Amino acid sequence: MVSRFVFYDALCVFLLSGAAACRARFCGAHFTGAAVLGIVCGLFGPLFREAIIHGGAAVVFSQDSLLAAALVGALTGAFTGRRLWADRLDLLLDSSGLAVCACLAALCALPVMGLGGAVLFGAMTGLLPGLVRDVALGDTARMVEESWYATAVVLGIVTCLAVMLLVPEGIGCIQADIMAMSVGCAMSICVRWVSGKKA
Repeated sequence: MVSRFVFYDALCVFLLSGAAACRARFCGAHFTGAAVLGIVCGLFGPLFREAIIHGGAAVVFSQDSLLAAALVGALTGAFTGRRLWADRLDLLLDSSGLAVCACLAALCALPVMGLGGAVLFGAMTGLLPGLVRDVALGDTARMVEESWYATAVVLGIVTCLAVMLLVPEGIGCIQADIMAMSVGCAMSICVRWVSGKKA
C-alpha cells in the first residue's frame, strides 16, 4: 500500500461503505445487515487492488484508519438510509466512492500496468464493490442498468491519468496526485450526478 495514498484509501472506504449501507437500508435491509454489507463493500476495492498489484491484501486489515473509515461509513449509511432524501445521498456517496476508488486504483496501477492496463484495472476496481452490493441486495447491477455508470468511471480515470501524465516537472509527487485525483474524481462525479438527476 502506497503511504501517500492512505488519505484517499480512507476516503474511498468511507464513501463506498456509506453508499452500500445507505442503499441496503433504502431497499429495506435491517440496520445491522446494511452496516455489515457496507463494511464488506467499502473494503472490497482496496482489498482487490492490493491483492492484484502487490500480491497480498492483508495490509488493508492492518490499517486502522481503513477499518475505522469502513465502520463509520457503514453506520452513517445505515442510519441515513431510511430518510426521505436517502436516494440522493446514495447517488452522491456512490458516485464519489466509485470515482475515488477507480482513480486511485488507476494511479497505483500506472507504473505496473501501463496506461491501458491502468484504465482497465481502475474501472474494474471501481465497479466491483458496487457489483457486490447489488448482487447481495438482489438488485440489477447498476453498471448494466444505468447508461452512464461505467462511462462516468472511465471518463474520470482517463481524465485523472491525463492530468497525472501532463503535470509539469517542477510539481511534487503529492501535489500531482492531488491534482490528478481531484480533476478525475470531479469529472466522474459530475457526469454521474448529471445523468442520475435526469433518470
